[in-house]
This record gives sequence, C-alpha cells and structure tokens, in this order.
Amino acid sequence: MNYKTFLSVLILAGLTLGCTATHAIFDRPYAPATYPVPRMNGVNITPHWLARCNLLSERAKKAQNTKVVFIGDSITELFETRGKNVADSELAKYNPLFLGISGDRTENVLFRLLKTENFPENIQPDAIVLLIGTNNLGHRADATDSILTANLLIVDLLREMRPHAKIFAMGIFPRCDGAQFQPQIDTFNPLFEAELAKRKNVEYVNINAQFLDKKGTLPRALFYDGLHPTEAGYRIWANELIKRLDTCVKF
Repeated sequence: MNYKTFLSVLILAGLTLGCTATHAIFDRPYAPATYPVPRMNGVNITPHWLARCNLLSERAKKAQNTKVVFIGDSITELFETRGKNVADSELAKYNPLFLGISGDRTENVLFRLLKTENFPENIQPDAIVLLIGTNNLGHRADATDSILTANLLIVDLLREMRPHAKIFAMGIFPRCDGAQFQPQIDTFNPLFEAELAKRKNVEYVNINAQFLDKKGTLPRALFYDGLHPTEAGYRIWANELIKRLDTCVKF
C-alpha cells in the first residue's frame, strides 16, 4: 500500500486528518517505534483510538488561551479523570490541554502530531509536557535505543512545530513490575537526559524519586495499579511541574 492509498484508507475509516503532506520522518527506514502510524488492530484502526483521537482534535480546535499542552498515553489521559481535581486546581491557571490516548506508543504520538488535528495552529502554548514510552516497553518490549530515537524524534518535531514553546520531556515513570521493566527504564532515562542536553529550549524532568518510598518501591497510594498515578501521584507530578512552568508561562 502506497502512502496516498494509506491516507485514503484512514479517511474512509473516519479519522479526521490534518496535514496530508509528507514529512522527512516518513522517509526514515521503517521501525515500529519510530514510523508514524495510528493504533491498529490488524488492518483496521482501533475503534477506541479512532474515537479518542477525533475527540481530541475537536477539543483542540475549540481550545482558547492554552498555556500548557500535555502529550502522552493513558497517564496523560487520566489527568481528565483520576487527576481531574489536580488539573482543576493546581493546573487550572495554565488552561491545560491534555492530548493523551490510553495505550499510545511513540509511533502513535508521531502520527497524531503529523497527520491529525490534535495539535492545530490555534494552539500556541508557552510549554509542552511530553511523557511517552512506557507502552513501548509493556506492549512490545522495544529496544532502548528505539524508544530513545522515537522520543527524540517527537521532541524535535515539537521544537519544529512550536519553536517558541519550552518543552519539558519527562523520564519514563517507574512501574511496579520493576523486575521486568525498571532496569530498561533506568537505562533509558539517563540516555534521554544526555541527548536532551544538546537541544535548546528543552528540559529533561525526572521525578521518579518523588514517587518511591524509603525502600525504593512504588506505593499503591501513589500508583493504584503500579503503572497509573492516583490523585496523590498526579499532585506530586503537578507540583514538580509548576516549579518549572512558572518560569516560562506568560500570563
């Protein structure tokens, strides 16, 4: 299937597309984590993903005076439910826009940024918060270098799309199934930090130590299922971000 046919299939499936022009990212050799694609179930777009993606596009087109945009997976999406009290109190002054879709991996975020209206031109934030990659570990066991390359592609794309915005790129959060995934997270995060240090107007943020107890474990009081934050976990995240957001957000 060629590129134009691929886009036609997506339109027929009901996906609201933004720019249909190609981008250099599409010229890269195919790799699961780095080639932009929607969430697929075989040859079909996952229905939940399709509905959620179109919903985010509609919200984004109507949003006004958005100071901060959050981009990510279910951890970002759940700011609207489990973290809603935090979003409505601590973060309200930023008029945040949450562009999270449960289950998203890096390649899905790349697709949303490049080919949908999730992040239209009317959204001109002072800051962008990016957290993505844990599902690349949990769903498909992607290699560390693939997740790193994908995250850097997203960061550089965001810098290209909104050169005035400060990007806060989060290290991947800890998980309770740490024996399986934590060593890879602990390898990825310092590599991500080192690469981000080479980029202007980007700040690496790692608050994982704030989530762990004295034994170095992830308490259920902060991550109810060992992966997604509770309201208390979202409050820790928000408070750590506020210290940084207030240095760049213009009111």
